[in-house]
Amino acid sequence: MNIIEEYFWKANMAFQTNRLNDSCLFICQALEQLDQSHLTLEQLELIWMIIPSRKYIYIFKFKIF
Repeated sequence: MNIIEEYFWKANMAFQTNRLNDSCLFICQALEQLDQSHLTLEQLELIWMIIPSRKYIYIFKFKIF
């Protein structure tokens, strides 16, 4: 398991236990590590389950984009 997969695994576990803030932070860390890698469909789905929560959009906007 590479570092990006590990962050997404942690994000998924946090999401499953209703820790949305932690999940969002793990996704941000994974995306920061992303260079020219490609995301899997499962990883993209996890991102889009978290992003629609309006209170987390600012984290993605200022940490990632």
